[in-house]
Amino acid sequence: MRTVTITLRGADFAGEMVEMRTWLDRHMLEPARFTYREDGESVVISIDFQRDHDAEAFRIRFCQSSEVNVALRSGV
Repeated sequence: MRTVTITLRGADFAGEMVEMRTWLDRHMLEPARFTYREDGESVVISIDFQRDHDAEAFRIRFCQSSEVNVALRSGV
């Protein structure tokens, strides 16, 4: 399993969520797990994918914005 972790400004959270859901639906992907937590003025989102290439495609799409910080790690 592969996890993508994204840190967003809290003010951007709702709009980014809509974009993420639209992208996932368009690519017919369903994450294995999706969680988020607030960290001050930021929101940290963690998304687990079953397949590495799905996680990599998501990471590529959502790391294009300079306001998005993306970390990719392998799960156990």
